[in-house]
Amino acid sequence: LKITDEIETAYKFQLLFRGSHHRFAGKNFHEICDNQSRTITIIKLEGSTEILGGYNPIEWKSDDSFGVTKDSFVFSFKNSYDIESHILSRVKNERFAIRNYHNSGPSFGYSLALTDGFGFCSNCVYEKQIRKSTDYFCVKEYEYYDVTIEDGNDPYVRIFRAYMVILHYRSTYLQKILTTNKRKNYGTLVHIKLPIISPDIILRYIYGGSISLDEHGIRNIIDIFVAGSKLDLQELIDYLQSFLIENKANLDGTKF
Repeated sequence: LKITDEIETAYKFQLLFRGSHHRFAGKNFHEICDNQSRTITIIKLEGSTEILGGYNPIEWKSDDSFGVTKDSFVFSFKNSYDIESHILSRVKNERFAIRNYHNSGPSFGYSLALTDGFGFCSNCVYEKQIRKSTDYFCVKEYEYYDVTIEDGNDPYVRIFRAYMVILHYRSTYLQKILTTNKRKNYGTLVHIKLPIISPDIILRYIYGGSISLDEHGIRNIIDIFVAGSKLDLQELIDYLQSFLIENKANLDGTKF
C-alpha cells in the first residue's frame, strides 16, 4: 500500500497489488509495483492465523539486484488476533535488505521471500527470525487491514483503516491501546477511538514520517502538537517546537 496526498473525508490508502486479484506471479508483482517506494507487504497464510509482512522504504526493481536500505523491517503475528504474539525484526545487513529478483514477489533479503503464492522465512539479513519454521508456506492473500480508528461523534463520525504493526511500532501510546483492545474473534478488526483532533494528519505522519506545516495555521499546529504529545510522538513534538521557535517573530500577536 502507498499513502496518497489526497484525502476524501477519511485517510486514504492506495492498494497497489492484491495476490488473489492480480495473481501471485512475480512478473505480475513487478509490472505493478516496480518503481514504487514506501510500500507495506501484508501476507495472510493459508490454513493459519499467522500474519507476515514487511516495510520497504525504497523502490522495488526487477533487475536481479539487492536494494540497500537501513530502514526496512519485517514482522509477524503468530496469531492475527493477538498483538502480544508479534515479532518485529529490523534489517542488520542493509546491503541485502531488499531482494529484487525478477521472477519473485516481494522479498526482504531471504528473511521473508515470496514466489508464485509460496514463501519462506530464514534469518540471515534481519535481526530476528520472524517464523520458527523455515519450511515453505502457502500464501492466501497479500493485502490485509486489521485496525479501524473512529474519529468524531454522531452524526459526524469518520472511520479510518490502518495496520496494527505500524501503529504499534510508531507510538507507545497506541501500543498500550492496542494491547488492551484485542480482537474477540478471529477475523474481527480491532476498533479504537483516538482522543485527538485531526487524526488524518497524525496518521499521515505515522505512516510517512514527515509533515508539511505550510498549509496549517497556528491553531491547527497547536492541535497537532497536543495530539503528538498524547500519542508520545517525540520526534514530531521536537519538530513542532523547533518550527514554533524559528517562526516566533511571525507568530507574535497572533490570536488563537
